[in-house]
Amino acid sequence: MKTKIYIALTALLAGFVFNSCTSDEMETDKGSESLVLSVSSEVVELDQLMSDREAFHFAWTAGSNYGTDSRISYVLEMDLKGNNFAGGLKKDIGATDSRILAFNHKEMNDLLAEVWNSSLDETLEFEARVTAAVLGHEEFTQVSPVVTFKLTPYIERYLNLWMIGGATVGGWSLDNATPMESIEDEPNGFVWEGVLLSGELKFVLQKTSFVPSFNKDGEDENKLVYRESDDEPDEKFMISTPGNYRIKLNLSTLDIEITDLGGEMVYPNLWMIGSATTGGWSLDDATKMTPIADEPNGFVWEGELRTGELKFVTQQSDFYPSFGRDGSDENKLIYRQDENDGPDNKFNIKRGASYRVKVNLNTLDIEITNLDGEEPDNSEFWMIGTAAGETPIAMTKDDSNPELFTYNGELQDGTFRISKDKEGTEVVTEEKQTYKSKYVVTFNVGSQDLTVEQIVVYEKVWAMGEAVSGDFAWKNVKELTQSNSNKNEFVYEGELGTGQIKFPLQCGDYDGLFFVAEEDNKGVYDEFTGSCYLSSDKGDNKWYMNNAGTFKVTINTYKKEIHFQKK
Repeated sequence: MKTKIYIALTALLAGFVFNSCTSDEMETDKGSESLVLSVSSEVVELDQLMSDREAFHFAWTAGSNYGTDSRISYVLEMDLKGNNFAGGLKKDIGATDSRILAFNHKEMNDLLAEVWNSSLDETLEFEARVTAAVLGHEEFTQVSPVVTFKLTPYIERYLNLWMIGGATVGGWSLDNATPMESIEDEPNGFVWEGVLLSGELKFVLQKTSFVPSFNKDGEDENKLVYRESDDEPDEKFMISTPGNYRIKLNLSTLDIEITDLGGEMVYPNLWMIGSATTGGWSLDDATKMTPIADEPNGFVWEGELRTGELKFVTQQSDFYPSFGRDGSDENKLIYRQDENDGPDNKFNIKRGASYRVKVNLNTLDIEITNLDGEEPDNSEFWMIGTAAGETPIAMTKDDSNPELFTYNGELQDGTFRISKDKEGTEVVTEEKQTYKSKYVVTFNVGSQDLTVEQIVVYEKVWAMGEAVSGDFAWKNVKELTQSNSNKNEFVYEGELGTGQIKFPLQCGDYDGLFFVAEEDNKGVYDEFTGSCYLSSDKGDNKWYMNNAGTFKVTINTYKKEIHFQKK
């Protein structure tokens, strides 16, 4: 097959070996030598294995410039014998003292296909000649005698071929592409036998790039088509039913045969994915199971699972085909070919522990065994520590998930841990810091995850007034910074002048809520600690800064406390 990446003729010729001299270096006295062309070999068999080595070369004498001291420019012509140089190769070499033009095996083989459309199955006879033109003197143009020679091209053989795609075990990963076997007595013939999954596939020539590739011919499913770039159609072969297959193809004739061999389908690999596994839902990090030697399509795995869901996939490049939970029997698998093939039921792991998972894809049986023995008593959990106060706090079990315990309420400044008993003898978590505020605390018994979420009273606080900017204009307010550790604590650090100050909780609304003082013009000097009140309770009472300077102002919106400290 003449499947070639097109190379412009001029680009090919740019690589041919010949040397030229500058006009200052070139000899201009050529004497009266006759112009004669020679070829290094009269019979040449081109060889793909010697592609970058010289196949043959032309050499010619200088010819004569007839005493004019003018330079001589050369043109070499090569064409099929009998064509009288009506087409073929015409190479304008120009003026040179190095009169040699060489071709390597690949260059000439490509030229035979591109210029002469050779069929690559016959020996071709060629003629060549060189023309010498004396610059500025057309009357002295000379043409060499014609030389003849024979060339036998080679059929370019593809040495390697790989399959990629969702139907293959390696998926769409080039690194894991499936190698095909070359057929010894059939140039560019390849064959492969093995398991294919449901999905698409195509063929690549290298494991470093998706192009060039051989794809399905859009008009004939039994034919290949050569795809040179990403801009061309990317038709693929579709395997609808997983099974044992034989693929035979020829890259010269572009024929392909995909044969279902029947027999028992043996899956080479199986992986677990899901939130219950360490790799989560990532295919790259999927948990690989071990085939059972004496049990066709049996797989087993032992290790730690988390609270969560899981299912099984047959490759790491696609979520389908997959095996999930049979909706009518939790001890059975169900095959799911694609996302539209029935419900996506998964297996639920209710408690984090060490498990053995054993499946058989023929019988669709599954056994998930907890290796840690009997489940512990998880009937109650308590919050103990200074954050809980003098009395431990009982957490509430979630009705829909018995492994979830929650607390929604106030905690104090301090720390707490989770314990199975209120005496604190069976502590199950690390210590957590809290600040006096309302919190939502969630503890998952299976995963042992503990989340502590502080309920924020006000999202933002601003400072405004004469002490801040000389007026009460909204455009001049200063926003306080929320503490990273205590979301109900806000801090302002900067210059304050003398005059009134208050703290809006809603920017841009004079009728909105403010933090205000207990009484109007409450005096503040270098330091002040006290309560702050909502304007809805106390009206428009402001603090009065008596001493200008750099201050740190801290407001706790939950405790409704304010502290002024001059630096």
